Amino acid sequence: MFPDRRTLTTPTQMHRIVRAAVFTGLVTLPVLAACDLLDEGDPEKAKVELLSNGSQEVIVVTSTDFVRVTDPDGGSTGEVILNDADTQTVVSPWDETFNIASDLRFYVNAILPEVVDRDVVMRVSVDGSILAQKQAAQPGDSMTFIYIYRK
Repeated sequence: MFPDRRTLTTPTQMHRIVRAAVFTGLVTLPVLAACDLLDEGDPEKAKVELLSNGSQEVIVVTSTDFVRVTDPDGGSTGEVILNDADTQTVVSPWDETFNIASDLRFYVNAILPEVVDRDVVMRVSVDGSILAQKQAAQPGDSMTFIYIYRK
């Protein structure tokens, strides 16, 4: 950003550089401060909504105690090991809010059973922000969402 000292031949050039540096600092400092002000802390709630045009049974598996499996190179294999999970059969439209404040993670898998009368949309939000919306229409279709908060 700054030219080589040997190319600064006039006080005017030096003044321009100092003004640019001060302006950059004045612009970036409030932006960084605003980031801290906008930080609302760790997530607390995850909400799952299953939406359909009429009633449709859906199997819902949820967990806050799980591990993502990694390959030898450290990347994710896409597999998840659920250490503890709850499974329930619900009828859409349906929604439930889950407390994730202590674990800072959430897993949900919504599976359509063998008999499907309607398409189902799964919408997942964390602290009011919608993070996923998926649709399923065929028997056995599954909609999975995994959330892991990183500080």
